Amino acid sequence: MHVLGRVYIVMADPAFARHVLQTKAKNYRKDPGTYKVFDCLLGTGIVTSEGERWHRLRRELAPTFKLEILEEVASAALEITRNLFQTLDAAAESGAAVDMAEIFRKLTLQVISLAVLGVEPAESDREISNLYLPIIDECNDRIWYPYRMYLPTNAWWRHRSLVKQLNDYLVAKINDRWQSMANAKEKNSPKYILDRILSGVDPAQFQKDGIQDLRDGLKTFLFAGHDTTACMLTWTLWEVMKSEQTRQKLYNESKSLFPKDDTRPSYDELQNSLPFTFNVLRETLRLHPPVPVITREVVQPDVVGDVSIPQGAVALICMDGIHKRQDLWPNGDVNEFLPSRFDVLDTPSPQLGLGEGVDPWAFLPFINGPRNCLGQHFSLLESRIVLGLLFSRYKFSPAQGQDDKSHPYKIPITPVNGMFCHVTKI
Repeated sequence: MHVLGRVYIVMADPAFARHVLQTKAKNYRKDPGTYKVFDCLLGTGIVTSEGERWHRLRRELAPTFKLEILEEVASAALEITRNLFQTLDAAAESGAAVDMAEIFRKLTLQVISLAVLGVEPAESDREISNLYLPIIDECNDRIWYPYRMYLPTNAWWRHRSLVKQLNDYLVAKINDRWQSMANAKEKNSPKYILDRILSGVDPAQFQKDGIQDLRDGLKTFLFAGHDTTACMLTWTLWEVMKSEQTRQKLYNESKSLFPKDDTRPSYDELQNSLPFTFNVLRETLRLHPPVPVITREVVQPDVVGDVSIPQGAVALICMDGIHKRQDLWPNGDVNEFLPSRFDVLDTPSPQLGLGEGVDPWAFLPFINGPRNCLGQHFSLLESRIVLGLLFSRYKFSPAQGQDDKSHPYKIPITPVNGMFCHVTKI
């Protein structure tokens, strides 16, 4: 199709997705227009970069997401979710509805802030939430109202000020950690993601342009590591509230791992447990992918199947279309929430166990290929722990009038009216 003189090729086929994202990935670069409104957060980091710069950033960042860092993620998710119990207990006692979408949004930001920066929840709420969340909201407003990027309104000036404050805050954190590590008499094993990154940075590169690169990288972690996870948790809660059978299975699976005496499970137990919870999350991602489309700009003319694609065109991979094609998902009605689609899996793994006859490229929530999401293990482990803790202690039901109407332009796609729930202690 043609829009404002530009060619857009809409794809809802796994073979096309594989061609664009893996086979000919070098010929399909990130479309700059897609991320323009988020430049203030993504900068020139790993999400928006191309070529040698992207390869360098990927090499530098990939080691920080090895499985060892997940232990810190698990610890942060346990601590911060348990801090939520007091709020939910009070809601259960009063009968007041709580907006779990907003709760998940702040909770996941606290987890990523602790795991990446070592920032405790109180500081995260005081410093990061008050700066970062309004920036995200303004960026989303600019998707459909692009004039907001250019007209110097009060909102424009406020946004500019918040971005500067966030940049200054993160640069101060980077410098503090750099100095602390340089002055340390003993080289301890890095505990947080920022420490792991800094431990591999050349001092000369750090002084040249490393601080800005690190700052943009940290903002990317915050952006990619919290909103999409909060979105996944919110839609999972909605689907579970519609199915008592699913809720009961989640409770049965989680109650032994998270007893009410607050016994702390080991990391190995957390990593290798809750397979049904994991399948519930994946089925949620199939029905509610946080980002509806993947966009790529064509570098050189190409042919995909029998479709000729001109240079400069934009390939739109419709994730929702692929996820809901009945012929690609033969195991049950494609529009129903059926975690059993993934029951062939014995232990949690994001890339395996899609079921017999299901193309691995029919499931793309974390994008397949060389530019897949580095933080997918992070997000899925955090989400399993959060859901396991919550469903072992509480039952949720939608507040009157709550629906699943999604936001018309917000990224990631969230319920337009939040997710207001009543809470019952089990």
